[in-house]
Amino acid sequence: MSDMIASVEAAEESVALHGNTADRSKTQRILAAMPFDAPWLRMFQGRPTMRRVRADVTRAIDTAWDALITDNDIRFLDPELADAHATFMDSLRRLINELDGMHDPDNGSSPPTYLEVPPEWKRSDPERYRQTLADLSGARDAFLEARTELMNSLNRRGLLS
Repeated sequence: MSDMIASVEAAEESVALHGNTADRSKTQRILAAMPFDAPWLRMFQGRPTMRRVRADVTRAIDTAWDALITDNDIRFLDPELADAHATFMDSLRRLINELDGMHDPDNGSSPPTYLEVPPEWKRSDPERYRQTLADLSGARDAFLEARTELMNSLNRRGLLS
């Protein structure tokens, strides 16, 4: 038992000595990819209906994903941060997958200004329409919750100052 306690204490000391610098660097990379004031993030925080999403929003999310995924094999040293970050990345992946299922109303004839859940589904397949909206909203909400948890974990460690 004392060996286990000593091992945990040594891991905590290592994180205290080295983790703060490494974890601070990773935090800065996350914030650069997804700033607090990102317009698309603020829009999602307003919990809009997900039947239509502007194309610039999906492009901004894809850009953030690209920046975050390149850094994904560098893990947080702090176990709480590592867990919160893994949940955050999983939720962002789910959100992107749901958004990727939306349709271009112009059928690709020009760069779309927005993507949508096909409105004709409301009449032709109301269950599919309802479920698609629920899935999109659920993915958005799970992402926002995971992001909030990650930001709160970073804040508890003093990494947002």
